Amino acid sequence: MNRMTAKIILAAFILCAFFLFKFLLFLPNYIRLKKYLKTELVRSTDQEERKYWKRELRKLRCCFFPFISVNNVDAIFNLFKRRK
Repeated sequence: MNRMTAKIILAAFILCAFFLFKFLLFLPNYIRLKKYLKTELVRSTDQEERKYWKRELRKLRCCFFPFISVNNVDAIFNLFKRRK
């Protein structure tokens, strides 16, 4: 194994470790927020409110994509909803 291959493997390992770290930081907040949204979905009284909580739950699921964060999920979600 030459030096270039070792550098590529090291860079890939560091990148995977970084994404794993970010995922592990995101996961507890995701679980807590998902539980809250599902509770509100069950508590909802009318169809309009139920649609709102389902939409919020779909937005939360979109946050699993690496390029989507909590800050820009509304803009991206609305962009894809307009195309349908």
